Amino acid sequence: MKRLSANPLLALVAVLGCGPRAAPGPPGPAAPAAREDACALAAGAGDAVDTFTVALAGPVDPAHAPAPRTAGERLVFRQLYETLVRADCEGRAAPGLAESWTGDQGGQRWTFSLRGDARFWDGAPVTARDVAAGWRAGDTAGIVAVLPTAPRTVSVVLARGVATPLRLADPALAVRKPAPDGGWPIGTGAFWVTAATASAESILAQPVAGGPPPIVFREPSAADPRDLLDQRVDLVVTGDPATLAYAAGRGEFAAIPLPWERTYVLVAPARIGDGPLAGGTGFRAGLERAVRTDARPAAGPFWWDGRCDGAAATEAPPRPAPTTRRIAYARGDRTARDLADRLVALGALGARTVTALGPEEFEAALRAGGEWAYVAALPARVLDPCGAARDLVPRGYAATLVPLVDTRAHAIVRRGAARLTVEWDGAIRVRAP
Repeated sequence: MKRLSANPLLALVAVLGCGPRAAPGPPGPAAPAAREDACALAAGAGDAVDTFTVALAGPVDPAHAPAPRTAGERLVFRQLYETLVRADCEGRAAPGLAESWTGDQGGQRWTFSLRGDARFWDGAPVTARDVAAGWRAGDTAGIVAVLPTAPRTVSVVLARGVATPLRLADPALAVRKPAPDGGWPIGTGAFWVTAATASAESILAQPVAGGPPPIVFREPSAADPRDLLDQRVDLVVTGDPATLAYAAGRGEFAAIPLPWERTYVLVAPARIGDGPLAGGTGFRAGLERAVRTDARPAAGPFWWDGRCDGAAATEAPPRPAPTTRRIAYARGDRTARDLADRLVALGALGARTVTALGPEEFEAALRAGGEWAYVAALPARVLDPCGAARDLVPRGYAATLVPLVDTRAHAIVRRGAARLTVEWDGAIRVRAP
C-alpha cells in the first residue's frame, strides 16, 4: 500500500471523484480557467495583519515533504510545493506549475507547458528536466514515463487512460529538488521555509514575492484551542464543538465549514457469523450523534463502489483467527474510538470490546484481517478511485465496508487577515491578493 499519510487507509493513492470512473473522452486542448471565487473562504471584512499566524493540528516533519502524513503537514506543505495541476474544491483540474496541457492516446499521454514564471525558491527556473528529476525521488505509481520534450514542456505517460490529468494533483507529485543543507526540499510554492526559519515551536514561511503576509505555523501544544484564539492566532482548523461555540461569540472571527473530508467505515471480514453483516446494518442509525465533531450519516456514492475493470489486486497475507471479538481502531483517532465504543454498545456484529492500535500496528492488522472488525477513516474524495480501491483490500481478503459517518472540520479565520482558498481535500491555501 502506498504511504501518503500516517492514517493507514489514507495511505492510498489520492484521487478526486466518487463512484464509477468515467470513460476517457477526447482530452481538451488546454487547461480550464480556475474559479478561485468558488473556492474562497469568505471570512468577511476585517483588519489585515503583518504576519498570518496558524495553529497546527498535528506535527510537521520536513523529511515527509512534499507528501503529508498529518493534518499539520498537509496545511504547511500546501503553501510550499506545487504540482503540475491542482484539483480545486469542485473537483476540476486547475493550473499549477503547468499553465496548459493536452492529452492524446486515449488519455494515456498528457503534455504540459510549464508557466513562464515558474521558479524554485532559490530563483532557478523550473524546467521539464526538473519535473522528471523530482518525480524520481517520490511516489510515481501509475506513471509509465516522464519525457522532457522541450525546456518547459514535459509529457507524462500513464498506465491507464484518464479523462483529465487530476491524478497528477497528488501532493506526492509536487516538484521539488534537494536542499544543499539536506533540510527542507526546495519547492516552487508562494512561500519558502529553511532550517533557519523553523524550530520545534514554530515554522516561519516567508513569501517568495510580494503579496501575502509571512505565515507563522505554531506547533501543536496542550493548550486549549480557545486559548489560541485569545493569543492572536488567525487560523485554527478544528471540529471541536466547544471551540466553534467560543469562536461564534467573537465578532472578529468567522467559522467556515470545510468540505466533508473523511468517511468512517466499519471493515467487516466475511468470516463473521453467516456473513460480514450478520444481523443487518440497523446499528448505523444515529451514529453521527456519538462523535464529538461535525458529522452526518455517510452519504454516497462512495468511490470504492465504482466499477474498475482489469485492476489487479495484491494478494492478502494469511489471516490468523481472531482470539477476541473486538473492534480495532487507530490510536489517536478520537472519532474512530467513539464509533467503536458505540458499535460495541449496540452489539454490532457481536463485538464485545474495542482495542486501540498504533498507526503502523493498525495498518498491519487491517492488511492481515486478524481482528474481528475495524473502524477506519477513508478520504471522502480521492484522485484515482480505481487505484485507491485496488489498494484498499487485498485480493483474497473477503470483507465488506459499511459506511458509518462523514466528518469535516471548520476553519476559524480572523476576518480580513488573509485571502484563503480551499482545495479538493479540504486543505487551505493562502493566496496573493
